[in-house]
Amino acid sequence: MSMAALLFGFAMVDNILLLFISVYNIITLSDLEIDIINVRQACSKLNQTFLPEVALHVILTVLFIINNNWFLFIFNILLDFWFVYKYFKRQPGQLGVYDPLELNNRRSIKANMRVNNLYLLNIDFICFSTIFIGFSYSFNILSHVLLSLSLFVNPRVDLNTVQLTNTKQITFCNACTISIQTKTILLMSIALCLLFK
Repeated sequence: MSMAALLFGFAMVDNILLLFISVYNIITLSDLEIDIINVRQACSKLNQTFLPEVALHVILTVLFIINNNWFLFIFNILLDFWFVYKYFKRQPGQLGVYDPLELNNRRSIKANMRVNNLYLLNIDFICFSTIFIGFSYSFNILSHVLLSLSLFVNPRVDLNTVQLTNTKQITFCNACTISIQTKTILLMSIALCLLFK
């Protein structure tokens, strides 16, 4: 097992935890909005999840810089800067990032839910998708998935003429060669367009 596969496996677990934290924060703010819990309980719950979320993002950032994954490093360092900004933006004397007096306003609840959590949930999902593609690519799973997708799109191809070479390319009857990375970029762009539609 390669180092990249271990890194992407750990990053997938880490990112799943980040997705759970984002969903938990959205549920907490939704409960506050419909008055199931009071403001102090909501701030207590939200402040308890802030440090683990920051720690998980910092761990991902350090692992990506060690393994020379520059795109994922830049993606995560921007999120780390957002958390630093959010921490230093709080009022002096405030114990946590979330303050009961600030969250008491309904507009503030919706703004926190929209900006801090729904956007972070989308960013974590995009990061998870990218990490999953890197993980499956490191295990050469993606080439088999893309081969089956290509056969689904072009059903007239004879299975005996389809060859999967060691150069990570799919060859159809020696007529056209499609790179796995090109298909990966195409699938990611389609997924991003559908996500932000």
